[in-house]
Amino acid sequence: MRYLFILLFFGSIRFAHAQDSIPDWKCAITCKPWGLINPVLPNITAGVMFKLSEHLLLELQGGYIYSYMPAEYTLYEKEKQHGFKTNLEFKYVFEDGYYTSLQVFYNRYTKEKNEFFGRNALTYQELISVEKQINTYVGHLKAGVIFPIIDRKLIFD
Repeated sequence: MRYLFILLFFGSIRFAHAQDSIPDWKCAITCKPWGLINPVLPNITAGVMFKLSEHLLLELQGGYIYSYMPAEYTLYEKEKQHGFKTNLEFKYVFEDGYYTSLQVFYNRYTKEKNEFFGRNALTYQELISVEKQINTYVGHLKAGVIFPIIDRKLIFD
C-alpha cells in the first residue's frame, strides 16, 4: 500500500510538470563571469543563446581580452595583452537539462612583453619591447547541465 502512494505521488508530480503554464524561452542573453579572473587569458564575454528546437540550442558569444597588472612589478616583468574572442556552440539538450555540445572558438590578441636582448656578441643586454600577434582556433566537445534558478528567467549553465 505504501508503494502505491509513492507511485501516485511521483505520477502526480510528473503530471503537474507536464501542465506547466510558464511560457518557454526562445532567446537568452549569456555572460561568462569566470573569464574576469582567468589567470592566463582574462576576458569579458557575453552572448546570445537561441533555442532552435526542444533539444537544440545555438550560442553565439563575443568578448574582449585584456590584461591587468599586479600592484608591484618591475619594468622587465611588464606584459600587456589585448584582443578579442568569438565563440560558436551547438548544444543538444537531453532530459532534465543535461547536454553535450560542440564548441568552436577563435581568439585573436596581441601580447606585448619586455625582454632582454643580447647585443655585440653578448657584451651587453638591451631591454626591448616584443609584440606578438596570436591567433588561436579551437574546437572541442563539452558536456554540462542547464537548470533554471528563478522561474525560467535566470538559468545557470
